[in-house]
Amino acid sequence: MRVIEEIDRFCFDNKTNMVILKQFRHTLSGCEIEYRSRLPLIKTRNSAKDVGTSVTTKEEIDRKDLYDVQAGNFKRIEESLRVIEEIGKLVLPELTELIKSIRYKCYEIEQAVTEKK
Repeated sequence: MRVIEEIDRFCFDNKTNMVILKQFRHTLSGCEIEYRSRLPLIKTRNSAKDVGTSVTTKEEIDRKDLYDVQAGNFKRIEESLRVIEEIGKLVLPELTELIKSIRYKCYEIEQAVTEKK
């Protein structure tokens, strides 16, 4: 979210979008704090043995311009929220609806931010 926010702030000089993006980033941050406090997932991280660290697709690397960078980052956020939502159904079902609503809010923000360009 920070990447998207900083592009609007420093490259597009769009204060309106930047404020919306910053508020949304803080919403995500609050959710992350809640999950982290209840699920200490960082303890399970093992980068040295992670089979996904060496897998990269062409789409991850190719970016035409800053709009493309923003679009790619929105997709990452949306995909991540979907994963959190689905796994959350198993481990923290009481937060599933909150994550779902945040994911849909992300779609709305993406549409609003990209329409103004």
